[in-house]
Amino acid sequence: MKEILSFPTAEAAPERRDVLKYQGVPVDRPLSDVIEMLYARAAGDLAEWAAPVGVLSEVSIPDFAKVYHGEGDNEPRTPVGDIFQRAERLALFAVTLGERVSRR
Repeated sequence: MKEILSFPTAEAAPERRDVLKYQGVPVDRPLSDVIEMLYARAAGDLAEWAAPVGVLSEVSIPDFAKVYHGEGDNEPRTPVGDIFQRAERLALFAVTLGERVSRR
């Protein structure tokens, strides 16, 4: 099974409060005109350039192991590593905002 998923950019866009929170801006703090302008520009760029697409695909245990171990940069020991060999079925999900966003 392999499924291509597309969805509106608005569903992929983070909430304004979350963007500011992860930038360390306190929720109750008034924003400077510069920050407001930067947020508006980034939100506009995302709306204009993003083309979100996802792929959901079943994968065998050996193929999952290759992806899971990657290029050796992942954590060597995680809960997933302890259990995926015993799974009855596995699936991978990947999403992209598209080439234009990646290039930018």
